[in-house]
Amino acid sequence: MPLNKNALKSDIKKILKDLASRTENQEKAIDDYATALSDAIEKYVKSGLVVTSGSPTSHTGNIT
Repeated sequence: MPLNKNALKSDIKKILKDLASRTENQEKAIDDYATALSDAIEKYVKSGLVVTSGSPTSHTGNIT
C-alpha cells in the first residue's frame, strides 16, 4: 500500500487549525504541536507496506 500523502496533509491542517485558535500558553501550544505533528508523521510512515521477495527464514530478496 502506498503512503497516503493526502491523509498526512489533512492531519497537519487539523493540527494547525487547532493551534490557530489558541491564544494563551504558547509553550504548551508549541509542545502540543510538536507532539501532534510527530504522531501524524509516525502514522504516515507506518501506513506503508514493505514487500520482499525473500522468505521469513532466509532473509534474502529485495525490499520494494
